[in-house]
Amino acid sequence: KMESETNHTTGKISPIATKNKWRAHKLGGTSLADASCYARTHEVIGLEVKEAPYEAVNAVIVSAMAGLTDSLIKITVEAKNRSNSYLASVDSIQNRVVDVVTELLGKESPLILTVLEDVVSIKDLLKAVWLTRNCPIEMEELIIGYGELWSAQTLNGLLQKKGIKSEWLDARKVLFVERGETGVIVHYQRSKKALEEWISHVESRNIQSVIITGFIASTLDGLATTLRRNGSDYAASIFA
Repeated sequence: KMESETNHTTGKISPIATKNKWRAHKLGGTSLADASCYARTHEVIGLEVKEAPYEAVNAVIVSAMAGLTDSLIKITVEAKNRSNSYLASVDSIQNRVVDVVTELLGKESPLILTVLEDVVSIKDLLKAVWLTRNCPIEMEELIIGYGELWSAQTLNGLLQKKGIKSEWLDARKVLFVERGETGVIVHYQRSKKALEEWISHVESRNIQSVIITGFIASTLDGLATTLRRNGSDYAASIFA
């Protein structure tokens, strides 16, 4: 919802002109808690697409799986405190996500390799945290954002497997924010420009559903950041 902006953050922002109608949906973590929840969510989205296959594009903003963000925060704390359990906690996160992906998409899904590579990156970051006993906010936000990335790719893969023309969007490519005294401030002009370009790409390919990561965004310098607690709800209000 690109509404108001003075300079780059407040004042009047015109709506994005789109070729198609768009419907916005928000899915919280409990809607994506496990494989059965993903399956039910797919059925709802699939029904909408079936009833009106090209009447509107479904934009679905997703949270991480229930409890996963807390688990990701926990591993940063464990590494910072030099707890020997942090690697086991990372493996537990990996197993949970891979099990869901395998059940929904099959053991040959390329998303499994993506998750495994992401976990390697997370372990590299946590090793630095463990060595320095310090976890800068930029590093923490990079790590805890993986939950939304995995959720979006999992649901997108399931929709594609079921024959729905779907794409997923890493919101860090189109949503730019800066930290303010009381929270994040959305840079609407830059975000709108990036989103317009991406929407043009999607509409040219007759995509039926777009799965968008909630919670995460980029700083003006291009660093990964988050919209903080309840950030997925905030993201949904921005994209709606």
